[in-house]
Amino acid sequence: EAQMEMAERLMMRPGKICISGMAEAPRFAAAFASAVTVETKSCKDLVARNGPHSLFRAFALIYPEVILPETDGVRHRTNKQISQAKFLKVLQTHCGFVRVRVRKQAIDRDNGTWLFSNRRWLNPSDPSDRQVLIHNYAALCYTFPRFTNCSLEHFIDKLEQILSSWNATLRAVECRKRSSAQTVQGHVKEYEENDRSQPEESKSVVRTSVMDLANILNP
Repeated sequence: EAQMEMAERLMMRPGKICISGMAEAPRFAAAFASAVTVETKSCKDLVARNGPHSLFRAFALIYPEVILPETDGVRHRTNKQISQAKFLKVLQTHCGFVRVRVRKQAIDRDNGTWLFSNRRWLNPSDPSDRQVLIHNYAALCYTFPRFTNCSLEHFIDKLEQILSSWNATLRAVECRKRSSAQTVQGHVKEYEENDRSQPEESKSVVRTSVMDLANILNP
């Protein structure tokens, strides 16, 4: 009964009604994404859609048997596996996952320029989040017994790997932003020091170029 209650709680997240008629693999993918992330009110909370730190990458690491092989020129038709394109379509169309585009300078190239916004990973290192993950893992096992043949330890370990590398990526982005801000401040200071020596007609041009630089480096 406890497992059933947890399964129902998991499946009652956004998108349950929309995914009820889908094949098993897309429903499992949707349930997994809802099990390892949580919706937030902050647009600064981001989850990668593509690349080595993405939701799909985590799904593939934990449940590789559910991933549809990528074979050029061959169309696979199966309800037991899912492609990355289908995975993302299910989340965006039926499960309330919101994608946003970021500037190329704002994130590593490997992660692309489209991310999921207003959503964060559940963190296994946080006691509260870890408890939720354990409950959600049990719900996945109960609801999709054919797919969930991995251990809880494997489930948690792979999530920790993805989240650790994703957080490192975000920290690197913040470092670049701070460095860029310092560069802008340096240019502004240089402009102010030289402003008095500039002919009056050229001051507006210099001011514009400094502001353009600030907008580019700090979107």
